[in-house]
Amino acid sequence: MSIRRRYLRGALAVTVALAVGTTVLPASADRNSLNDKKRQREQVRQQRALIASQINTLRSSDQQIESALRAINANVQGTQADLESAQRALDQANHDAEVAHQGINDATNTITQLRSTLAGLAVDNYVHPLNDTMLAVLNTTNISDAAQKRAFLTVVHQRDSDIADQIKQAREDLTVQQQNAQDAAARAEASRQTITAKLQDLQQAKQQQQQFESKVQQRLDAALAESAVLASQDKQLADEIAKEQAAIAAQLRARGGGRGQALPPIGNVNVVNASGIYVAASIADNVKSLLADAQADGVPLAGWGYRDTTAQVSLRQAHCGSSNYAIYAMPSYQCSPPTAPPGASMHERGLAIDFTYNGSVIGSHSNPGYKWLAAHAASYGLYNLPSDPWHSSTNGN
Repeated sequence: MSIRRRYLRGALAVTVALAVGTTVLPASADRNSLNDKKRQREQVRQQRALIASQINTLRSSDQQIESALRAINANVQGTQADLESAQRALDQANHDAEVAHQGINDATNTITQLRSTLAGLAVDNYVHPLNDTMLAVLNTTNISDAAQKRAFLTVVHQRDSDIADQIKQAREDLTVQQQNAQDAAARAEASRQTITAKLQDLQQAKQQQQQFESKVQQRLDAALAESAVLASQDKQLADEIAKEQAAIAAQLRARGGGRGQALPPIGNVNVVNASGIYVAASIADNVKSLLADAQADGVPLAGWGYRDTTAQVSLRQAHCGSSNYAIYAMPSYQCSPPTAPPGASMHERGLAIDFTYNGSVIGSHSNPGYKWLAAHAASYGLYNLPSDPWHSSTNGN
């Protein structure tokens, strides 16, 4: 097979491969436009993930959390896909470079061989000049011999011409392969630079993902702990909270994110009765004043505050396992049903209260009890968690 045919076959294979994987563009301007759009999409994807990672997980709705998780996970997956695409481009460039260098070697060897053949013919022509042969043809009286000698001269001339053409063709092939090698080297270098950048992007995206999932895990634990607190007071509401957290727990479980870790021990909590609500002694006076002032304003509030950690330990043993890791450090989404670890709730510190109004849990932001608390609770050092109208604590979590 000639060098030209080998080259054309290789070029055709590359063209077909590119046609299968990408859209064939009519001009470099179209390719640049496509690359610009791709970079814009990447920037939008990264910006969405950045915004999502900055939301307050404890104060956002479940829908916001789920949407943020999807945006952040999409950024990681997209960046991973970009990295894999750049690696494929590098592999292709390296392959094309190998083909081009082999073509250079083949063309160089062919030129060397043809030059050697031509040199041999030059020596032969010097030793046996064609003029002598032509003179012999003219001097012969045998028509048959003359015809044979003329045919021989034609063959010799055609042979020399063919060799010259082959050398010219080999030189053209050599030029093409050298250009191919340069192009492949440039593409390989560009791909290596892209891979370096995408590796950094991927590392940042995964770090962003891990950090956000840890915060989501904290939110999940807090919500599940709240559900456990409510279980004995308002089972329907407790079940609703647990159900709402199922989707978030499922997302974390699907990716294996939000690693669990043992929370710091709470220690002994000095709990006192503040007008029917058991809370830490440090906030008891404020709670008493709040309840009295609300009553004076015609807003009968009550509720429950402190929850012993032993109750949460029992739940973890039942839902997660009996080992120390299962009780204290296993991610809540790995339990069945998902269950917060001990220490995840402000109730266990005596620093949170779930309020009732007229004997019922404050279930909406339109409830008179919620409206009074929204206007006055901060004066007593208590702050509402927006997602839970009934829940207030010393830090708003």
